[in-house]
Amino acid sequence: MGKGSKPKVVGTPKPKVAPKVEAPPTAREVTIRAPLSTGELERIHIKRHLDFRLNSRVQRETAKRLYQGLNACGARLPNATEPGQPGRYVQTVADAMRWLLEELGKKTG
Repeated sequence: MGKGSKPKVVGTPKPKVAPKVEAPPTAREVTIRAPLSTGELERIHIKRHLDFRLNSRVQRETAKRLYQGLNACGARLPNATEPGQPGRYVQTVADAMRWLLEELGKKTG
């Protein structure tokens, strides 16, 4: 090594697998029961865009808490363009709602 040079440190590459979502110390996990249909879906048009109001303080605070908890533990949305690769991080309340719907969908198959 020459004068003033530093040894080269070789690190391990970052894994490309999304980490398991775990609640941070400032969050808690909750379980709810929701009736989801398991039969054939009705043949009605389902819009790709939802625009709705959070009418109560409880709805607004809960949406924010869900977003903050998912954001704090590094939750990611599924990657629609490259299946098998991690998607982007949950960055908004709308992302938190998408994440919630994806998780419910996984449970119903």
